[in-house]
Amino acid sequence: MTAIVMDGKAVAAKVRAEVAVRAREFAGKYGRRPGLAVVQVGQDPASTVYVRNKRKSSVEAEIESFAHDLPATTSQSELLDLVHSLNRNPRVDKILVDLESEVSRADLVVVAVGKAGFVPGDWIKPGAAVFDVGINRGADGKLVGDVAYDKASQRAGWITPVPGGLGPMTIAMLLSNAVDAAVRRSPNL
Repeated sequence: MTAIVMDGKAVAAKVRAEVAVRAREFAGKYGRRPGLAVVQVGQDPASTVYVRNKRKSSVEAEIESFAHDLPATTSQSELLDLVHSLNRNPRVDKILVDLESEVSRADLVVVAVGKAGFVPGDWIKPGAAVFDVGINRGADGKLVGDVAYDKASQRAGWITPVPGGLGPMTIAMLLSNAVDAAVRRSPNL
């Protein structure tokens, strides 16, 4: 079996084109462009690529892009509290103990770990849908996901590639949501 590759680039291109039309209509009606602020904390190389793509896509979609680049030393105490509370959850502890067993039984696998090839392809249940959210630099400098794609794509029913899977769709939908938010907010100004 070879997985059906879910092409996020093609769908995202269509969404971005529709967003650009809506953004132009918004600007014509309200005299300003919708805006999207992107915050990056630190300089993680994979995050930098992702943030750069969001900012570039914003401009292409005629959405004002506001960059907020913060140092890695920026406090994230609320986020750390959340992470600690999740780590005390018995379900999370169980999954972490036997991750291979959990993944190999799953019909739907969503991976967002931040480590290249963290989920080996042979863990994937035949026919499962695999959504790889990870974006990492491989040893050769190329972008790769958290799932070992080559082997996983031979077992999965559906799989998102990295790059070109969820990333473009996430950005396209973020831009669409930015225009929606601007439209909802503007009548109240």
